[in-house]
Amino acid sequence: MASTGLVVIDLTIVAIGLPLISADIGDGASAESVVVTYMVAMGALTQVVGSLSDRWGRRPLFLAGIAVFTLSSLAATVAPDLLWLDIARVVQGAGAAAIMVNGIPLLSDRYTGEERDLAIGAWGSFATAAGLLAPVFGGVLAEAFGWRAVFAVNLPLGLAAWVLAVRVLPHAPGAAGETSRSPARTDWLGSLLLMLGLGTATLLMLRSGDTPWSGQDTAVLLTACAALAAFLAVQLKVPAPTLELRMFGSPAFSGAMLAVLLSRVLTIGGSVHLVLYFSDGLGMSPTGAGLLMTPIFLAQIVMGMVGSKLIGERPPGLVIGSGYALKGVGLAALALLVTPDTPWWALVVPLLAWGGCPYGFGQADRAGWGS
Repeated sequence: MASTGLVVIDLTIVAIGLPLISADIGDGASAESVVVTYMVAMGALTQVVGSLSDRWGRRPLFLAGIAVFTLSSLAATVAPDLLWLDIARVVQGAGAAAIMVNGIPLLSDRYTGEERDLAIGAWGSFATAAGLLAPVFGGVLAEAFGWRAVFAVNLPLGLAAWVLAVRVLPHAPGAAGETSRSPARTDWLGSLLLMLGLGTATLLMLRSGDTPWSGQDTAVLLTACAALAAFLAVQLKVPAPTLELRMFGSPAFSGAMLAVLLSRVLTIGGSVHLVLYFSDGLGMSPTGAGLLMTPIFLAQIVMGMVGSKLIGERPPGLVIGSGYALKGVGLAALALLVTPDTPWWALVVPLLAWGGCPYGFGQADRAGWGS
């Protein structure tokens, strides 16, 4: 829970510091890459880390993930320019992948039956609570000490999480925290192609908003398309693919993946741009922007509890669809209200509706389709 809190906090706290990062070391460039590079690395390396965990055990990979995350946070804290910071964020994403891939399996190995459900529920509630506190905490830190403080805060938290994990996670193979599955081969080629495809596509999207289309953009587009096409071809050939395409033959699995995709696009992407709007459009301080983000995460906690109850009483599809309908209402209201002259209090109710999904009904999503 402590290490997962690190990852969740970093997703939201960094968004609060983006305006300050852009003003300090952005040199006119967009600081969105600070969030994007982290997510690209974490997503592309997830399966690689999972395969390595099968070979070497969950405990050492989990500990390595905390260490990598903490050390790369130190590198981000002292970053002299945006390129350095982006590289540090790529490494940080790799550490986050090791933490997230092994977190739930470690809980599942340690607990059984009702205890396992309670443990995973506590883990989810803690992660949501961390997301609730991070924007406000990050705003206070950034305003008082500058944007570097949003990365420096990971250092004591990461060290504490690492020491705790060393003390409580067992060593013995086959014991709690170790996998009993046979080692899987690591799809290094697929992972590299996925990172290349996602990275170049992201670079193209970041450039396209600021400059006219050029021959260089065409080359980047062709590179992204070629890398992603090669990635899909490789996935059909290798014995342990990074992305098991055959699983998408299941409507339930495809629906769950679509729900996850929408949740990440809307929540992470929306949060980043909302913070920039609060700062640049409404002229709010980092602390004010963090406070205005709290309705989103407060709604996530409440709807997480509601969704967990409803999933046992109603069909999962109905619960999930209701959650996204609620989110759609909130987004439509924001689209109508967002202007440079909008008073902050007018945004609170739409933000509450937006926050009610996906981390509320979305958790029910995972509970229903995951089983």
